[in-house]
Amino acid sequence: MSHIVEVKTAFKSMDAVKKAADQLKGREVSAEFAEPGKTIKRKLYQGDVSGVAAIQLKGWRYPVMVQDDGSCKMDNYNGSWGRQEELDAFSQEYGKQVATAHLRKQGYRMQTEKVEQDGTVELVFVG
Repeated sequence: MSHIVEVKTAFKSMDAVKKAADQLKGREVSAEFAEPGKTIKRKLYQGDVSGVAAIQLKGWRYPVMVQDDGSCKMDNYNGSWGRQEELDAFSQEYGKQVATAHLRKQGYRMQTEKVEQDGTVELVFVG
């Protein structure tokens, strides 16, 4: 049986954020994390922003600041300070990491991963 799932991403799992950043190091992605219960502060165009993680994407002038509720604060000036595609790729990898971790906990294992021409990722898990 096949299931198609669309995901709106909120970065709530710092473990999945770490794994996504590790997977995308080749795309020059890095992430820095606050200690539990604390925040880190980074400068965006309009001033300092605090968050639980700072994700630096390839070509982005300012980091994406992850808030404790999973939302993000960022400034790419409509693509002038960073391409939206870089954030989309990170979000996709994050979603893949969350889904994989969730399904593995339920006893499934990934059988195949296929990237379609339009960039859609198809993951097939078996139990």
